[in-house]
Amino acid sequence: MPLALGSVLVLLFSLFAAPMPCCAETRGGEFCRNNGRGLLGGCHFKAPKWQNAKALVKRQSWARLGSHVFSTVSGNATAISAIAASASAIAAVVTLALKGSPAPPTG
Repeated sequence: MPLALGSVLVLLFSLFAAPMPCCAETRGGEFCRNNGRGLLGGCHFKAPKWQNAKALVKRQSWARLGSHVFSTVSGNATAISAIAASASAIAAVVTLALKGSPAPPTG
């Protein structure tokens, strides 16, 4: 249980609070130069806060968004920790689910 809770907390931090570059697209077709908060959060402007979530939903923008996220060390760390926390949380929940189920009768 502590592993599942810790993994979920790291995932939430990576998605909404970790310092990284803002990945919102500007009117000129470039990425915002401000610092953002998390993979889904944006910078201090209102519009980028939802643009990152929209970019993750649109399949066409995944490669462009991924190249910008992985262009900096903080983006690398945030993205990798989000992926690792997701895998850890899934493994912990599956383990808890299997451990909590009764063993089949023998005999």
